Amino acid sequence: RSGARGFTLIEVLMAAFVVLWGARNDLLARGDAPHAAIATGLAIALAGYLGASLFLHETHLRYIGLYLGLIVGVTRLTREAAE
Repeated sequence: RSGARGFTLIEVLMAAFVVLWGARNDLLARGDAPHAAIATGLAIALAGYLGASLFLHETHLRYIGLYLGLIVGVTRLTREAAE
């Protein structure tokens, strides 16, 4: 029913998980376990949100933007720390 919009959302969410996994692995390779735990926590929070959204349709739609913004922040901090 949602067509291209639904497919694009799935691509964005898959990219978010891939980026988080890469940031987590980079942080663990540098020995920064506390910050890697933050990346892991964001992945768990995003997965929990997606699981809850199966039952609560569009009731908390603004939180997906919050999670994606936090993911962007973690990945930018990871890249800046590597330089």
